[in-house]
Amino acid sequence: LDGVIEGNMVRRFGAICIVVDTRADFGGQTNVDILNNDIDECHPIGRVAAIKVGSPPVGTLSPKEPITATGNVNVIGNTIRNSSEDCLNNAIAFDVFAGRIERNRIIDFVKPCASQTPRNLPGAIWLGLRVMGLTKPPMTPTVRFNDIHGNAHAGLRVAPDQTMAADVSCNYWGSPQGPSGIGPGVGDAIVVEPGAPAPVFMPFATAPIAQTTRTTC
Repeated sequence: LDGVIEGNMVRRFGAICIVVDTRADFGGQTNVDILNNDIDECHPIGRVAAIKVGSPPVGTLSPKEPITATGNVNVIGNTIRNSSEDCLNNAIAFDVFAGRIERNRIIDFVKPCASQTPRNLPGAIWLGLRVMGLTKPPMTPTVRFNDIHGNAHAGLRVAPDQTMAADVSCNYWGSPQGPSGIGPGVGDAIVVEPGAPAPVFMPFATAPIAQTTRTTC
């Protein structure tokens, strides 16, 4: 591992609370675990996210410079809050790497005032980038065993640059009937931007699961 960020309480940070970026040359291998942190009141100027994993700021990216970075970044067991009701787009914004987003609690995080940035659109978890035309490895994390509910706009949003269907099964979306959006229920929505593959969201958890030991739903 290149890093373990574990067991921290992060409060009132004037930027994104946790950032894992590729190297400056967009290459190499990066392996990081973000585990069991309690995160609240992140206030980045761009309103991007509380945790950002993947490529550097979009202003540094170009179709002429391929992203070749690989690795696994795991975001597991975190509680991510927005008690100050800031207009943050995402609790977790993730692109480039593979890994696992599991056992996180993202409840009432995304507020109606969240809008958009050149990088992302509102949703508790955002996979990918709005920027099109970049060359990068076809990777995506699995998103499982999370409690995601009470979020405006979307619980999960898949960006238009994604090429792989993500496994987002066994999450609790705030309703026993499952997610709304492309799902059958009335829980937080799964939203897929045009051109992206729909994630595999079934089966889904019918009750909170993040703080249990269950490995099926």
